[in-house]
Amino acid sequence: MACMYMACISAACFGRGVQNSQPALPLSKRSAGAYVRHNDKRMRPLFSSLKDGISRQITEIGAQAAGLVFEPTLRLGVTGLSRAGKTVFITSLIANLLERARMGQLQAGGRIEAVYLQPQPDDTLPRFAYEDHLAALTGDAPHWPQSTRAISELRLSFRIAPYGVLGGLTGPRVLHLDIVDYPGEWLLDLALLDKTYTQWSEEVLARLPQRPMAAQYLALARA
Repeated sequence: MACMYMACISAACFGRGVQNSQPALPLSKRSAGAYVRHNDKRMRPLFSSLKDGISRQITEIGAQAAGLVFEPTLRLGVTGLSRAGKTVFITSLIANLLERARMGQLQAGGRIEAVYLQPQPDDTLPRFAYEDHLAALTGDAPHWPQSTRAISELRLSFRIAPYGVLGGLTGPRVLHLDIVDYPGEWLLDLALLDKTYTQWSEEVLARLPQRPMAAQYLALARA
């Protein structure tokens, strides 16, 4: 029985016993055990590689199956202090994504079949005025576009070529990118969320004596 078992292992793993017409020689218990342990060590990397490959395929199939049911959405928030260039950056980003030939270093460019603007995803937020800002920058009399005054949003949709095991069956996928323009000055007011105006005023007045230039103001405030 041990002889047949070892012959099968040899033929399956190393091609022995198939091309050689000579029958496998009987092995003692000790030599058979050593043979199995030796080849077990040689086979472990192969089994580990097969396991990793199967795991990757399962993960990929699951991701593609989810894409058939849902259209994923990414939200990109752009914020910064006043005059930091948020509006110009967003306008430039959108223009270059719509004209992908300008972005030669975009790694996924080969899989992106089309990029197009979509209707506003959230009716409670104003739409980012991309066309007006682009016209301001590229018109006959170029000038800086109007700065960010409130939150606004714009949706870009990407039609992406399929890939992987189910690529030939699923067809193109759609990925939505929601770009949100957020006034960075509002971030400075986050400290006021849990305070009353009186509390905030008292804290400011307590810090002012550390600034010599505020002495005159403090004298008037305490009169």
